[in-house]
Amino acid sequence: MLRIATIGTGNIVRSFLGAVKLLKYKFTLTTVCSRTYERGLAFGEDFGCTDITTDINVLAKRKDVDAVYIASPNSLHYEHALLMLKNKKHVLLEKPAVVTTEQLLALHKAAEENGVVILEAIIPMFVPARKRVKEAIDKIGKVNLAKFQYCQYSSRYDDFKGGRVANVFSKEFAGGALMDLGVYCIYPAIDLFGIPQKITAKGSILDTGVDSNSAVIMEYEDKLVSIVASKNTQSDIPSEILGEKGNIKFGMISRYEDIDLEIDGEKENLEGNFQKEESMSYEVDFFYNLITNFDMYKEEYVELLDLSLKVCAVLEKTRKIMGLDF
Repeated sequence: MLRIATIGTGNIVRSFLGAVKLLKYKFTLTTVCSRTYERGLAFGEDFGCTDITTDINVLAKRKDVDAVYIASPNSLHYEHALLMLKNKKHVLLEKPAVVTTEQLLALHKAAEENGVVILEAIIPMFVPARKRVKEAIDKIGKVNLAKFQYCQYSSRYDDFKGGRVANVFSKEFAGGALMDLGVYCIYPAIDLFGIPQKITAKGSILDTGVDSNSAVIMEYEDKLVSIVASKNTQSDIPSEILGEKGNIKFGMISRYEDIDLEIDGEKENLEGNFQKEESMSYEVDFFYNLITNFDMYKEEYVELLDLSLKVCAVLEKTRKIMGLDF
């Protein structure tokens, strides 16, 4: 059983530990790292852990920790991950991995030099539906257009309007709609269609210097991919891949759930709905397998590292086009 620590106490960490619980006898929670002891203890007790630290440097030196799940604010990912890797800790790094490709390359290098692995936690790239979607694309004929969107009204937006700025709306912490939600749309675009030839992008920029909404057009030689992300609107309109013979609809692009294939009016369900913890369990399981049986999963690992780099580069370029300078 691998001994894992968490950095952060947000809802995503709670879901992660729920996923860990589903994978019995693979990971055990050793310690929780939080900005305050009180918050860390209140969080850890829900998972039977009372070993709390507020010092990330102390965590890095712990001999009873094999791996670390990092879900700190976006702008801190690089610093936290690099410290853990240099101390020979395997790292599962919550999306978006880092802010720049330079940072990501440095993390990849540090992992290799220290004999550990680093993986970006992005649910749809690990679930079984990913393979089914790729197979279904071959059935819908020539793809001319794809539309990926993730518009979710943030529980923190009302606080923002009241003058309280959460990390997700902070430039200091590399927040905004593109980084928080748009990444879920850019990942499938790059995974399915590769790097676009041209990118056009616009964002609704808040006073804090991050986007509340973003719209991106990715141009390929033979198709267009549109991406819409929003933190202050709500939409249930599905994402779609449109071919000349049919289409694929995604009810939830962030987890590759509620997916339907339609050809000539005939529908086939490719994937249903799951609890978030169940969806996350696939990335956690791959992380475990990679650590314990690296040679068997090395090829897939290298492919995921390359995909992560491509997505990071597209995010970086898109922010520059939008005028986001972090």
